[in-house]
Amino acid sequence: MLPESIIALTNLQELDIEGCQWFVKLPEGLDSMKKLTMLNVDKCVSLTRLPHGIGQLTDLQNLSVYVTADSLASITLELQSLANLKELCLKKLDELPSAEDARALKLKDKMFLKRLALCWEWWDVEVALATNAALLQHEQVLEDLQPTLALINLEIVSYMAKKLPRWMTRIQGYLKHLREIKLVNLRKCERLPPLGQLLGLQTIEISGMDSITTVDDAFYGDGDNNNDGDGDSDDDRDDDGDGDSDDDRDDDGGTFPRLKSLIFSEMLMLERWLKPKGEGDMFPELCSLMLIQCPKFKELQMPPSENLYKLSVWLNNDKLLSSEFVGWQKLEGVRSLEISGCEELRCLPPGIKHLESLEWLEISRCNNLMALPDWLAELKSLRYLILRDCARLSFIPERLKQSPRLYIMFIPNRPILT
Repeated sequence: MLPESIIALTNLQELDIEGCQWFVKLPEGLDSMKKLTMLNVDKCVSLTRLPHGIGQLTDLQNLSVYVTADSLASITLELQSLANLKELCLKKLDELPSAEDARALKLKDKMFLKRLALCWEWWDVEVALATNAALLQHEQVLEDLQPTLALINLEIVSYMAKKLPRWMTRIQGYLKHLREIKLVNLRKCERLPPLGQLLGLQTIEISGMDSITTVDDAFYGDGDNNNDGDGDSDDDRDDDGDGDSDDDRDDDGGTFPRLKSLIFSEMLMLERWLKPKGEGDMFPELCSLMLIQCPKFKELQMPPSENLYKLSVWLNNDKLLSSEFVGWQKLEGVRSLEISGCEELRCLPPGIKHLESLEWLEISRCNNLMALPDWLAELKSLRYLILRDCARLSFIPERLKQSPRLYIMFIPNRPILT
């Protein structure tokens, strides 16, 4: 544990003990460190409660907290006093007993809160055995963890209910200032939130949503996510009273006008990404798209973006190689392509021929790739070919090797190429 004498450092502004797994207690009297603005106890898994009086650190802006049944009362009391928090991480929310306890945290009243992480800790066996009543309780808990309108960064990890709360299905009225969202391991969640309604959103990462099969109008914000049968009227949507309604968003629905980075990873059932039914320019500022370990993915209808610079494909997926995969022709503006970890890849997908603007091609950890095609030399914009850890790659066409405009880099492990 930290020495008690640390409380004498009354001018200390940041205290970072991240990763101290056996750390069980913070010094009492920490409330005397009035200038403390950041207290990072992330990954201190043995720390189960905050010291009394931490709510008196009114300048505290960054706090990571493990919620346990034993510490709930003190956490609730202390958080109510920390009105200036800008960053908050709540972990082990599976130990939060009820929706009433979640409501008592009063996150929606933290008017300066900009970044919020809400994390559950479920084992796979617990998910499999969870009753409908238990999942409904967790749905109600997340409903009552509604954050402030001012939030710009939201992360939700291992939430296991089937439905998202109202403040995420009618998201424009509750999180309209959001710039970044990360949804990880929402394995039972049946629908994507209508993120296209968030006109300022710049970064999206969605990972481990095992029940999602299709990216469709619900994601763009044009579907029926707003009608989940909960009986709430539109007047209920904005509890902060700024009067926003669905009419405030663009008539064309979700356009993701400022989105720059989009990641879909470990989506085990995802098969199709459909284009929206509405009109309008989609993803006009999207620069980076990553598709990582989506084993059933076979169809990409996403409208092309002139600014889409980098496409990363980490798909252990035989569909990627065949005519069954629809979508390469939509990506003719891509300038950088990374193909990584595709164990089924034995030859490059012929659809890459459509990438007329491609300048950088990196292929890594594709251990069954044996040869490169001659047609790569026809990609007149291609300048860099990076080959990394492709153990069975043994042939590169002479036409490629002699191209004066192409720089080829080999990075072990690899055999001697011919």
